[in-house]
Amino acid sequence: MKVLCLTDFPVNPPDRWIWNHLPGVNDQVDFLWAKTNDRSGRLGKFVTRYPPFWGLARRALRQAAMQEYDLIIAWESKTGIPFALLRRLSGQTRTPFAILTFTPGEVARAFFPLVRYALGAVNHVTVLTLAEINTYHRLFSLSESKVSLCLLGTYDLYPAGPPKARGDVASPYVHASGRSARDYGTLVEAARGLPTRVVIHGRGYNFADLTLPSNVTIGELAPRDKYHQLVRDAVAEVVPLYDTPSPVGSSQIVFAMMMGKAIIATRTSSTVDYIEHGKTGLFVEPGDAAGLHMAIQRLLDHPDEVIAMGRAARRRFEEQHTFEAFAFRAHEIMMQVVQNARR
Repeated sequence: MKVLCLTDFPVNPPDRWIWNHLPGVNDQVDFLWAKTNDRSGRLGKFVTRYPPFWGLARRALRQAAMQEYDLIIAWESKTGIPFALLRRLSGQTRTPFAILTFTPGEVARAFFPLVRYALGAVNHVTVLTLAEINTYHRLFSLSESKVSLCLLGTYDLYPAGPPKARGDVASPYVHASGRSARDYGTLVEAARGLPTRVVIHGRGYNFADLTLPSNVTIGELAPRDKYHQLVRDAVAEVVPLYDTPSPVGSSQIVFAMMMGKAIIATRTSSTVDYIEHGKTGLFVEPGDAAGLHMAIQRLLDHPDEVIAMGRAARRRFEEQHTFEAFAFRAHEIMMQVVQNARR
């Protein structure tokens, strides 16, 4: 099939993005892209961050009018929503259109009616968690038949197997990282009295008003190489979250799986599709500091369980969360969208 693909990152020949990982698939794909690093507030993003994507939407609309495509796809909401809106306003909706990884959480609620209107020109979206299907039906009247689960995948940086932890780490620690919806207050309370260090990296606002016990170390989000080392040498990766409707924490979980690490996470709609309790990690309930304390202590007391969970997590990564797995599932959904449009 012939596809027009809109992204927020450059894709230049011979690079073909997900199609690089689809041997035997001979789609003809044209790429258009826009990129911005603006990090303004949620309301301001629609004004200051989105102009490059409105420009991309106009270019895509012109190209789709000049060439015949079987499908148009956009990567994420910031790319897909502006195009969907212009597409609906123009009436140029004959070619089926899908958004891969629909994540409207960064759009301020004031713009939800606009998003709802734009989705009238979208044939299908993919999401990272099952809970989002109901959430977007409630928020945007998006039919459940127009939404498919496509679990997050990432490039396997260690195809020969995850690197082994250093044996000379001064003292054991568990590690947590990230900024979105992180409940570090509960983790800090859970750390009190633990016979291990707790190392946390986030943003300054994540740590506001926290009183830290002596075994907790905090810092700004680490550069890539340092982050890899921190996860590699940790006893386990901890993902403490507030229970929000937006998908958060999945990147940290999938990376920990790739590294072959046991994971302790808050049981939320964002995590239940990624962790198998007792097999690849442990769940604790939201805000349960005592439960989180016991989960960390359990792994400290049972190193064989830590190893078994890490191996199971790595197997799950290889089966479900590589970029190849993501590409295959996304392409299956694309083909189904095209077939449905032809009926």
